[in-house]
Amino acid sequence: MKMAISAQRPSLDSELDPRFGRCSYFILIDSETMEWDALENKDSAMPSGAGVGAAQFVANQGAQVVITGVVGPKASQVLQAGNIRVVTVEGGTVGEAVESFKNGTLQPAQETTSTPQAGWGQGGGGRGMGRRQGGGMGRGMGRGKGGGMGGGGGRRKTP
Repeated sequence: MKMAISAQRPSLDSELDPRFGRCSYFILIDSETMEWDALENKDSAMPSGAGVGAAQFVANQGAQVVITGVVGPKASQVLQAGNIRVVTVEGGTVGEAVESFKNGTLQPAQETTSTPQAGWGQGGGGRGMGRRQGGGMGRGMGRGKGGGMGGGGGRRKTP
């Protein structure tokens, strides 16, 4: 079975990276032959959509299982659409995660492992265009679309 494991470094001894979309590497490994390859996650630096990009990447690599810490709702939808099982773990190395999966001690996640508003980077912003849109005190809440906490407060455009 082909697995994609989020990793901090490109080796089996690497610690797992708990962030699926923002991990530094994916270790792709065949659980039967134990042949593996480390691929850099080029979507990790994207200001938004890193999880979706990472999910598409592992799907294109033929992964059937993802082992990671946290998967957001949009990335989870992409993985589900590709019939890719998600297994969540807390810590350990890539090699330990593979062995635990093979031994049956890791179980697939039941649902997404983060909230829809969880994101990296600043949210909110926006100046509003007439109806008090934008504003917000995002601080990582949302993806910069004015979805922060607060009632807006953008400038009102006068006719």
